[in-house]
Amino acid sequence: MGTDERPLSKKLRTAPLFWLVVFGLAAISPAFWGVVNAMGNETSRPPRAAEIVALIQDGHDFDNDEYLEIGHEPSLIQNLIALAPGQTAEIRRAILDLLIEVGRPIYTDGDGPERFAPYINNRAVISFMVTSLTDEDHELRNLAGEMLATEVPAPLLRDHSRELIDLIRENIGIKGAVPILGKTGASRARELLQANKQLQKANPRATQAALGRLGDREAESLVIAAYRRADTPRSKEEEAHRLGYMATPRAVLALARDMRTPETYIWNMQSRRSLRVHLIEGMHLAFPTEPVFWPPQFKPSDDSYYEAIEQWITENLGVTWEQPRPEFLYQEDAPVLPNPGAGR
Repeated sequence: MGTDERPLSKKLRTAPLFWLVVFGLAAISPAFWGVVNAMGNETSRPPRAAEIVALIQDGHDFDNDEYLEIGHEPSLIQNLIALAPGQTAEIRRAILDLLIEVGRPIYTDGDGPERFAPYINNRAVISFMVTSLTDEDHELRNLAGEMLATEVPAPLLRDHSRELIDLIRENIGIKGAVPILGKTGASRARELLQANKQLQKANPRATQAALGRLGDREAESLVIAAYRRADTPRSKEEEAHRLGYMATPRAVLALARDMRTPETYIWNMQSRRSLRVHLIEGMHLAFPTEPVFWPPQFKPSDDSYYEAIEQWITENLGVTWEQPRPEFLYQEDAPVLPNPGAGR
C-alpha cells in the first residue's frame, strides 16, 4: 500500500473520525462550526486540535513535517491539552506522545531544515505532564514521570516543585520520582529523600545523585568518587550520566577536565567509540539547553566537533588541558576483526 503524501491539512478533512469529533464539539459550542467552514479553504493552514484528535483516533502516524506544523502553533498545543481529559486512556497516551514531540523549541542549523531541540520547554505541556501523574492510567502516569525526569530542564520543573513533592510523597511509585525530586531544587525534596527509606531502596544510585544535586556534599563526593573508580566503558558511561544529572560545579568540572581522554572501547561488537561521546552526553544532562552538547544530526567527521565543545568549556568553565587532544574518533563504522580465538 502506498504512502499518503497529501499535506496534513488535506488529510484532516478526510479522517473518518474527524466528523464525529466535529459534531460532538458543535453540540457544545455552535461557534465551532466556524472551524468546519474553514475546511473548505484549500490553502495551507495550521490544523485544529479536534482534527488532530480525529487523526489520532484514526491511527494516523504523524511525520516530522506534521510535528513541526503543530509545534509552530502554541495555541493549538493548548487546545490539544484541553481535549485530552475527555478521551480514552489510549487516546490520552497518544496525545501525550504527540505533545512530547512538539513541546520542544524549533531551531535550524544555519541553512539546514527545522528541527526540534532535545528538551521540552513548552510550559503548557509540562503542566499537562505534571497533571498526568495523577491520571488513572498507569502507562500514562509512567510516561509523564519519565519525561519530567529526563526531558524537562530543571528551571522549568521548579515551577511545579511544591505540587511534585506533594504528589511523590503521596505516591512514591511514580516513575522517575527520585530524579524529579532532585531537579526541583527544593529543601523539602531533600528532606523527603533523606527520610523515606522506600525511595532510597527503590533506586539507591539515583537517590545518591539526587541528594548530591540538592546540596548533600557527602552524596556528591560519593558520586564523583564512583566516576573516578569506574573501570569499564559501561560503568564509566553510567557514572558520567550521573555526574551530568547531578550538575553541581564539582561534578561538571570532573567531566570537563576529562574531555581529552584518549580512552576508547568496542561498541556493539563491531565498531570503536570514543569515551568522550559519553562525557558529552553527561554535559548535555548538566546543560540541556546548550546546543554544543546536543546529539549531532550527522556523525562528526573531524576535530571541529570537539574543538567547539572544548571552546565552550574553556569560555564558560575556565577549564584548559595540558595534554593534546587525542587523535580524532567519534565512532567507527567499520567492523572490528573477529577474535581468532573466539569459540575455542
